[in-house]
Amino acid sequence: MELNYTLEELETLLAKPEYRAYNRLNYSNVPEALYDGVKKMDNVVSFGQEVIDLFDNMVDRLGRLPSQKEYIAEGLPLYEAFWKENQYTHKKINGYPWTKGVKLGIMDRIARTYTSKLVELHLELMLKELGFTVKAHPLLDSVMGVDLVVEDDEKIYYVHVTTSKYGVAGAEKSVMRK
Repeated sequence: MELNYTLEELETLLAKPEYRAYNRLNYSNVPEALYDGVKKMDNVVSFGQEVIDLFDNMVDRLGRLPSQKEYIAEGLPLYEAFWKENQYTHKKINGYPWTKGVKLGIMDRIARTYTSKLVELHLELMLKELGFTVKAHPLLDSVMGVDLVVEDDEKIYYVHVTTSKYGVAGAEKSVMRK
């Protein structure tokens, strides 16, 4: 993926209405009938290579940053196909059917992933403007647990960008597990 935005250009683009982020799902407001599916989806860590490559593939194909709406629309069928193909063989899915609750959780997960991709891209551009050499690849997180490899004249830094629905304590716990 090669986006040739400056930091200022990215920030200007993200200020446009079509790039405004959706609100995250508030788990305490999820109807009881859907909650089980949302929680079941949360237990699945990875949804396969197509999902890992989705953002970069869209950037390459579109030649620009996709909107969150576009990203969700293109991602949802990939997640659903993974779920259905692995329904009886994946330990965490364990026969659970594709339901409205699973779909709701998946849509929120795709929206969160999109936001994470933007935060990583923003950080990458900031670091480059500060003179660092920055390498990014979709497999870095799944293989190494990091999002960016950052170099200066003296060191190499492995950076993992994270947030958590459980706040700072949840993010720190996630990083410590990695």
